[in-house]
Amino acid sequence: MLGKRGQEELSFWAFALVMAAVVILSLAFLIKEWGNRELFEEEYTTRDLALVLEAMQMSPGDAELNFKNKFATDFSSGRVSVGVGLVGRSSMYMPILEVGDGHTEADLLIEKKGDQITIKNA
Repeated sequence: MLGKRGQEELSFWAFALVMAAVVILSLAFLIKEWGNRELFEEEYTTRDLALVLEAMQMSPGDAELNFKNKFATDFSSGRVSVGVGLVGRSSMYMPILEVGDGHTEADLLIEKKGDQITIKNA
């Protein structure tokens, strides 16, 4: 039979074991999620397109950019959505200029002329 001190020590080790299992399982799930290259590329493309649109809005004069793309993309109401069936990732940008709505699955040609940005297939 364990004394009071032995019961406390046993409780501590049982709790520590449960917490270690939770941490290990959580890390395994995160590593598996981060290891999915497709999700990483969707996230990267989304953020990159949002930054490109913001940079083009701030640039003086006219601009034209060919953007290599392999995902479905949608531009509407200040949001860039990228992903398979557009269920994937989305990112906000600040819509200062009028950005024409676009939905495409090909490389993009992003043009700025005056106060309007158009997005179409390259």
